[in-house]
Amino acid sequence: MTPALGQWLNRAGFVSPLVLTWVIGLGSALGANLLNNIPMTLTCASIISALPEPGLSAAAFAATVGVNLGANLTPLGALAGIMWMNILHDKEVSISFREFVRYGLMITPFSLAAALLALTVQLGAR
Repeated sequence: MTPALGQWLNRAGFVSPLVLTWVIGLGSALGANLLNNIPMTLTCASIISALPEPGLSAAAFAATVGVNLGANLTPLGALAGIMWMNILHDKEVSISFREFVRYGLMITPFSLAAALLALTVQLGAR
């Protein structure tokens, strides 16, 4: 099913490396919080495999950035966040899901945008 998403991106005209950087980067960041970052990486690999050659590198780099930085939005984004929340609970330190997300939203969108912008600039320089 996920290669079909890559084929759809191709048919919809999202094949420019610069466009793919943002579509894959933002999509993978959000997806990491639905699936977790490791399964989202595998999902992205399957999607990217159906893309044409000019956008492969951009999509791969964008997915790498997205799944790793996006995992900081919620504790569900990465196994490390889930484990950290469990360790805090065991130590009787309380941080709510909402508080974690609030802190994640303070930094993650900016770092994600900066990384994708840097990737966009690098791709544009080629």
